[in-house]
Amino acid sequence: MSPSNPRTHGNIRTPGMTIRAALLSLMVLAPAGALADTWQTWRLLESVEVTEMHEGERFRVRKDFPDALRAATQGFEIAGYVVPVVPEPWMTTFLLVERPEDCPFCGSGYGPSTTVEVYLDRPMKDLPEFSYVELRGDLELVEDPDTMQMFRLRNARVLPGS
Repeated sequence: MSPSNPRTHGNIRTPGMTIRAALLSLMVLAPAGALADTWQTWRLLESVEVTEMHEGERFRVRKDFPDALRAATQGFEIAGYVVPVVPEPWMTTFLLVERPEDCPFCGSGYGPSTTVEVYLDRPMKDLPEFSYVELRGDLELVEDPDTMQMFRLRNARVLPGS
């Protein structure tokens, strides 16, 4: 693929509308309360436009983070399911996905992932895979053009009740 013929994810065209527009139009159908907020948070993460490019033999990725996401990075709250990276009795780092079937190691899905790499501010006891957690931390937007990774949640804390 050449830079003049990039492959774009995020705002993928469909007959008559974009997938993003379709998802946003469904927001009125989301349940009220925390679940609706969680749903909207994951949609915000999905709104990043990603363009894959080949520059000679080098693979590059351009990520266009929307202003609404850039403005929400401090004290970012998100809920999802834990995907452990390294088996250890006390976790400090894991991946967070919206749904268990979004596990990046399971081979499902296509395109850039909305997986969030989480760095806890203090270790917590190991959790079973796909345990549900609610977190607050500082969202780092990964601008590095050499990786598809887009998000890290730093200084994360598990919120009470999760």
